Amino acid sequence: MNRLDEMFTTGPETLVALSRAIVAGPVSHYSKEVEEVSQGSAPIPVRWIISGQLEHPETLKGDVPEGLLRFSREEQSPFLPAPEPVPTWEAAYAQWQREDKAVVFLGKKPGEILRVLPSGTGERNLISLVRLIVSIHKTARNEDEETAAWQRHLLSGAPSTAEGRRIALRSLLTRHWSDVASTLREVMSRKDAELRQYAYGIVAYGIVRDKWRDTAGPAEFLCTQLANETDAEVAGGYRQYIDLVLRFASDENFREQRMALRDQLQSCRDR
Repeated sequence: MNRLDEMFTTGPETLVALSRAIVAGPVSHYSKEVEEVSQGSAPIPVRWIISGQLEHPETLKGDVPEGLLRFSREEQSPFLPAPEPVPTWEAAYAQWQREDKAVVFLGKKPGEILRVLPSGTGERNLISLVRLIVSIHKTARNEDEETAAWQRHLLSGAPSTAEGRRIALRSLLTRHWSDVASTLREVMSRKDAELRQYAYGIVAYGIVRDKWRDTAGPAEFLCTQLANETDAEVAGGYRQYIDLVLRFASDENFREQRMALRDQLQSCRDR
């Protein structure tokens, strides 16, 4: 379940919340130092360190740091295994690209840098995404207001990255099912297959992590959306989540308590 925990509970909003301050801007004095190359007659870099500095950083959160902000970060070929687990959402920012800006996440200790990530355009526009997260965090007085703000963002049709839409869906796990069901049904009516699969998965995850006291509504949602899905490949992904919940409902220690859930899902799985 660790992979699902990460997928459905962790994202850039997690890093934003951990950061005392966040700054961003163009990089000057950029350099790349190769640490390791591949073997063979035509060696290529496989590990390297990039470094640079922000001379006039824009503050996205917290106080503006004094003086120049220097940073470095390790990168490697995508074909190598990661030396330590990297959150899935950071995959889009694994490699620095030409014209990228830097987003520097600062910790609570003076000079502590939690993470340095590149920001590009389109789906890689991390600066805009951080601005959105910080804005919603600032205006919401409590968790319910924050979730409601993410719901409005999700349904407004405002420009957003795929990760921004996933953040909005993750926030729904904190609310009662009756408060989020209509939003999820609206999401499932959209053409974005990746978004539909994520929304479907987060409902299955919510069931197996006991996010909702009564599972009948979420389970019926899973059954209805599986029956309505016209894309066979997407429906195949849905069935994997149905199987996940069925395993949860078939746990020998809770078979009696989860019998209704198991029968409900087995019926729609068979159909």
